[in-house]
Amino acid sequence: MKKTLIYIIVAAVLVGLAAYKIAGNKEKQTQEVKEVAKQVDKINVNVVTVSRENIDTDYSANGTFIPKQESNQSSEISGRIVSVLVKEGSRVGAGQVFGDY
Repeated sequence: MKKTLIYIIVAAVLVGLAAYKIAGNKEKQTQEVKEVAKQVDKINVNVVTVSRENIDTDYSANGTFIPKQESNQSSEISGRIVSVLVKEGSRVGAGQVFGDY
């Protein structure tokens, strides 16, 4: 019986200390929010006159491009390449049979 009473008193003291600490933290947080609210009242605004402009969507860069993903393709028929009918760096399109070599 005496042990149970001691446990209850210790638990009550711990709950009381926790409640006191939480109340103190809440008051501190409220003061910080009020201070930040004072600073937020002053917001810098930049004003720009609207005008029509062309947007440059070209992208140029120097260096080596590395693919995000690679895929190896194997042929159903074995063989070897005898010649390639386009120059390195030439533009080719879908369905193109021969190039301007």
